[in-house]
Amino acid sequence: MNDILIATDSGKNSTKTLCHYKGKEYSSIFRTKVQEAKNVDIDLNSNSFNVHYQGKSYFVGDVVSEDKVSYAITKNTIDHRIAIYTAITQILSKINSTQGAIIQLAVNFPISLFRDRLLKDMFKHEIMNNGDLIIINVNNQLFSFRISKVLVINESIGPIYSRIGEFRMKDSLVIDVGSLNVSLACYNGVQYDLNSMISLDKGISTLQNKIAEKLTEKFGIYINSDDALRIIKNGNLSIRGEKQDKSVDIIQSLTHEHVQDIINQSLGKGISFNNRSIIIVGGGSIILRDLLQKEFPHATFEDNPQFSNCYSFLKILGAVHGKETTTINN
Repeated sequence: MNDILIATDSGKNSTKTLCHYKGKEYSSIFRTKVQEAKNVDIDLNSNSFNVHYQGKSYFVGDVVSEDKVSYAITKNTIDHRIAIYTAITQILSKINSTQGAIIQLAVNFPISLFRDRLLKDMFKHEIMNNGDLIIINVNNQLFSFRISKVLVINESIGPIYSRIGEFRMKDSLVIDVGSLNVSLACYNGVQYDLNSMISLDKGISTLQNKIAEKLTEKFGIYINSDDALRIIKNGNLSIRGEKQDKSVDIIQSLTHEHVQDIINQSLGKGISFNNRSIIIVGGGSIILRDLLQKEFPHATFEDNPQFSNCYSFLKILGAVHGKETTTINN
């Protein structure tokens, strides 16, 4: 059996996975929320999973409350391991290869920790499971697979390698707006500048918490994490079905302040927004797009920003594996 090449971008908000197999593209996305489940039996909605692995049970995805989101910077956690394995099973299910698959995996690693080779090696070692067979049950379907190779790749890579011909002769800046962090990296052609790779704790969850706190203070009601996420998406607070018009200005003001903080903190850490093509990716860029577009009117906003990193991960993995090398070197 030929190795199956899979790219996974497991962020604090969602886990995105991409695979090209026998001429077709397969993808999966679900919320990176993992909770150990003990003696719980509930009906699952879409994008929710009941996972059994190594004698323990976990709920994954939408079924888990926003309060259970992990905000640890490191990827070396059981939550991310379960999320990544679950993502792999969703691809394997779609390509009808649930038993004995051999996987080559490209996976993201935080920019803030990317210089630490030991942490990367530990992460790689844990994900590979010593090269042993991984047996996992997801929604009452048994999967077995082995991971033969793991490429650990930095975040904020965007389309640099998926459209390498476009960026080979350019100097670029990729801004990756995530849930926990906003990561930035400069590229000279297709080579990243290690000294320019920074991470700010200015992801959408930070904005979410600010809005929840301010609206709780203003309207005298408790706003939990689930509420705050809906408020950001809707652009207003609704109490018992009634839209609160005064909430709109508060939300817009805090969002504008948040974008300004991203820019100012980036400048303070030595990032220049001049003389570079600016590419904005990440799921958070969907929420902040209007304001970011005002600040960077000539920036490129990816059509599928959540999967932008995955496309480059997969292209790099294909080049290393010896596939699609004529495409990657165009």
